Amino acid sequence: MNNLGPAWEFLRGITLWGVVKWFIVTGMVLYMVFAAVMVKQAGVMTESVESEANSLVKLLVRVHLLATVVLTVAALVVL
Repeated sequence: MNNLGPAWEFLRGITLWGVVKWFIVTGMVLYMVFAAVMVKQAGVMTESVESEANSLVKLLVRVHLLATVVLTVAALVVL
């Protein structure tokens, strides 16, 4: 009765910490997609609205996207 198959062995290997790690990584990937959408929206905004702050907005949005990419990769490596 000990040999219940590979699926059972896989399920026995799942831990609470493993589930938490994958929820964190999945959330960070979704947030990275949101940051990429923000870059697109900021580009559309700066084309339609003339302002002295347009270059600053574009810079901040790109820095934000870069930070999300770096943190997501770091989470994949560390967790």
